[in-house]
Amino acid sequence: EQIGRVRGDWMARIDAADVARFRALREQPCPVGGIQQIDYRLRHADGRWLHVSDHTIVVSEQDGLPRRRVGFVQDVTSQHQERALLRAQAQALCLLDAPLALLDAQWTLCASTPAFDARFGTPAGALAGEALRGLLAVDEAQWAAICAEMARVDTSVDTTIELACRHRDSSIFHCAFTLRALEVDGERLLLLRLVPATH
Repeated sequence: EQIGRVRGDWMARIDAADVARFRALREQPCPVGGIQQIDYRLRHADGRWLHVSDHTIVVSEQDGLPRRRVGFVQDVTSQHQERALLRAQAQALCLLDAPLALLDAQWTLCASTPAFDARFGTPAGALAGEALRGLLAVDEAQWAAICAEMARVDTSVDTTIELACRHRDSSIFHCAFTLRALEVDGERLLLLRLVPATH
């Protein structure tokens, strides 16, 4: 009842920056049973802006264009804020002088500092998206053992693993990774710090 019953009432609540994108999607041909999905900002009745994910299924069409839809709009504001915070943390991480990196649950580097990248002989930012496995000089059995150890890393205690690493020039150097688990919006990440090996 608060939203209104005509399309314009809903459109008036959408952020002006998202209206054109919303209209363009809704005007695209979509067969009956087809799903359309779009994320946009929507003004709440109390004046706050929400980030929402809008999913609709076309239930009837006319001349190839959707005529009637059913669906749902989900508030994803908290997830959006967590992602924004994580991006900001990754950007802040890159400003540090220490050789640090963030690993996701698949042991892929989400972000790393220039000092970390330099230790492997790569330009700043070049290791983002790279698998940790490719930076190590280990066989499959050693890698499996490393993965098992990384999976046990805690959020309250540092774990140190000594490893043989592969430089960009193919030379091998020995170092240690000090690991600490982080929990962000239900996602588990590892903060990895590169330190000299003890032997």
